[in-house]
Amino acid sequence: MAELPFDGVDRPYGSAWHLLRFLGYHRELLNDRVCAATGISAIKWLDFGFARENGDSGLSGMDFLRGGNSREEKALEAWKGFWPRSVTLHPWDAVGKVLAFDGSTEWILVEARAHVQELHSSCGAVSPGSLERISGVVSRTAVSLGVEFSESWMSEYYQYASRLVVLDFLETRGVMARLVCICFCGDRRPDGLFCPSSEREWRPALQRMYSRLGLSESGNGIMKRVHHVFLGLDSR
Repeated sequence: MAELPFDGVDRPYGSAWHLLRFLGYHRELLNDRVCAATGISAIKWLDFGFARENGDSGLSGMDFLRGGNSREEKALEAWKGFWPRSVTLHPWDAVGKVLAFDGSTEWILVEARAHVQELHSSCGAVSPGSLERISGVVSRTAVSLGVEFSESWMSEYYQYASRLVVLDFLETRGVMARLVCICFCGDRRPDGLFCPSSEREWRPALQRMYSRLGLSESGNGIMKRVHHVFLGLDSR
């Protein structure tokens, strides 16, 4: 029997590692849970690209739209004038594609987390022009959701906020997408960061995030296209 990649590795950890494990060894379980949360019937996961020196390149921003239909190509072109070119969004952890019977496409954009600190981030843009531009589009997304834009959108939960910007941008251009936040339960880290062991332990941190952003998980608009999937590392 061939050895698994993590055989002999001392307690592999982290959301990226666990997502790769589920995509590679427990894909049907992952698909079932994502489909149950979103109401879709099947997913085709996109491959990432190759980079130099045996590396890999992730999909960030609107990269997944390349080579798509005319509406998706128009959205990709519009993004170039919408978001500062000098600022790259954090790569998606995974991207899935759903093809309906009528030929229409829906995208599944995945954000994975294994400890609560992964909820926190701030905008890393340096130039005043880029900061002003990003702040403007983030604030417009907040307004579209009927909430007041606050500093938490830029300095406390920026990565999540930027994901909502993407959903808002795509929806206004007729491109269907969903954000799936996968929260792994039961990770063990050597650095002592808090890793929730259940959905119940994840909930306080998620509720605080929504409260700080002025949002409701069961809100209107694009929030109806945001889904949380809680995955135990022992598959339960």
